[in-house]
Amino acid sequence: MTDNYGIEFTEGKCDWTLHELRLVDGGVKQFITAANWDNARFRVAFPTIELRRLKYIPPLYWQHAATSEFDNILFYDRSFDDEQWARILTTHELAHVWDYHEGFYSISSELAAEVEADRLAECRSKGQEHPRSGCIGFTPTQKPASIYGGTNRFEDWAESVVGVAYNYTVTYEYDIWYNNPDLSSLRVNFVKSWFAKY
Repeated sequence: MTDNYGIEFTEGKCDWTLHELRLVDGGVKQFITAANWDNARFRVAFPTIELRRLKYIPPLYWQHAATSEFDNILFYDRSFDDEQWARILTTHELAHVWDYHEGFYSISSELAAEVEADRLAECRSKGQEHPRSGCIGFTPTQKPASIYGGTNRFEDWAESVVGVAYNYTVTYEYDIWYNNPDLSSLRVNFVKSWFAKY
């Protein structure tokens, strides 16, 4: 993956199995295919990206199978509970990294504006004047990309990308994540417009 996509492996790469790497590669390929990109365009969108494999889940992230931190994606044991899950998770986390690379989460902000999500109003309704005070929820006028996408604008963006990458019809045992096969055309067009920028 380093040669094809420019993805680096750091801290604990010895913990990866070949099977896990193939699953992550499948998620990257699905992202590239959905975007109608080649590897060179992927490298432009993702100038730096590092994957880390951790055998445990820190208490803060116990409910997550993977997390992204700016240009890093951390995969925990739960990431590989299921093959399809691992590929979807990779695509989801790539969307977060792309959002960061495009101007510190500007894509998710733009999507939130597109779907008329007013996170500041939601914060103010809770007596919080600034979203950094801990209020990152939003109330879209449309159904979010998934239940999990309704958590906040960052997850709505990542779930919208997953919906487009997997043809809007992901049905999966993790219903809390993927229960909206009718991804709105607004979200589909928004994601595709960002894909087209490369």
